[in-house]
Amino acid sequence: MRGVLIVVGALTLTGCASRPQPLNPYLPPETMHSAGGTLAAMGGVLGTSVGASMMDPDRSPRTRKAGAAIAGAGAALLGAAILEAIEVEKERQKFVNLHNAFVRSYFGSPAPDSPLRVPAPPLPDVPFQLPEGDSPLSGRDARP
Repeated sequence: MRGVLIVVGALTLTGCASRPQPLNPYLPPETMHSAGGTLAAMGGVLGTSVGASMMDPDRSPRTRKAGAAIAGAGAALLGAAILEAIEVEKERQKFVNLHNAFVRSYFGSPAPDSPLRVPAPPLPDVPFQLPEGDSPLSGRDARP
């Protein structure tokens, strides 16, 4: 049993560095989920469910302790998979921002009266009027 866990752990760790090559050659590989992250998520779900079933109250104390350890390891694997997914999402967002910046610089921004441009929301009405001396601007006028 210990040998199987070592082999699975080694395969998961080696798979963390390998990322599939995207079909689009302009898409960076960092925006793809790694095989290790997928295996860690699968192992985490499996380990948590197996550990929870081993912690049944009618089992022996030794089996319950082993179940708690397995459930903890599964939760740790799930945590690692979630962290990897968060990092991939950050990389994807960076790529989308870079792509949008390129499109804006190449094609230019839409005209102010274009139907594609979302109008700015109207300014909110202030339900009170500040006295001249109590102005947060300290007597300075913000308007030119």
